[in-house]
Amino acid sequence: MTFKEMLNDDLKVFFNLAEFAEIHRIDGTEMAIIIDEDALEELKKTHDTDYDGIYKSVLLFYVKKSDIGGKPALNSLIEVDDETYQVIGASGNDDVIKIILGRYED
Repeated sequence: MTFKEMLNDDLKVFFNLAEFAEIHRIDGTEMAIIIDEDALEELKKTHDTDYDGIYKSVLLFYVKKSDIGGKPALNSLIEVDDETYQVIGASGNDDVIKIILGRYED
């Protein structure tokens, strides 16, 4: 088995609905994502950010790049479960994208 094949098998575990992932509607398409509230709390502690003071809600999740089509542009809008968010951070590699979203008060 090649290294890339092993990584692909690992993705199948993490994005398995019985393990870590949940189905959410992202821009009208249902896909498996992993919401990580712990990573968001760590980010708030370790970076000089005031997400809570700027946004009504903040969401950090991981998604397979093949599902979402690529890393979204900073400040672009993404709809998650019928709520519109602004991209305030996005990073990743060839397989997984980490996306941080903020939503202003209505």
